[in-house]
Amino acid sequence: MDREAKKKALQYAAKTVLSAAFLAACGSEASTNDEDVAPASDDEIIAGNKACNEGLKKLKEVFPSGDKQWYSHFKGPDPKLKGQKAVTACCESMLKATNDDDTRLKKLGAFRNDGCCAAEYTAKDDIGTACTPWGPPVPPSMKWVA
Repeated sequence: MDREAKKKALQYAAKTVLSAAFLAACGSEASTNDEDVAPASDDEIIAGNKACNEGLKKLKEVFPSGDKQWYSHFKGPDPKLKGQKAVTACCESMLKATNDDDTRLKKLGAFRNDGCCAAEYTAKDDIGTACTPWGPPVPPSMKWVA
């Protein structure tokens, strides 16, 4: 087999494998989306950390019907939550609560829905990618050049 034929064969094989992987991932009936898991209740959260009582009370005060825009708090904390150490501590405890996947997803749902993404965090606070809907931070969009 000459070099050019070998190169073409490898390219087609790569395309086939990538296409199959894409179809398998996107066409699957099973879902691992965290929206399929109901958020943890306040009782479940408080059971994991009794100090969350005060933090959850403050979050309910600021977001009475939940934080529907949890993914939009990139510019800093909500002014009503600035300096609220109890809220920050409670929210961090939700993320570090367990190694069980279902419980972790439930707590992440509660973390987002209750308003924890609007809390004030310092550089040492580790919330990871909990407040990004797409995963790790994405660079700003670039100007399109034709």
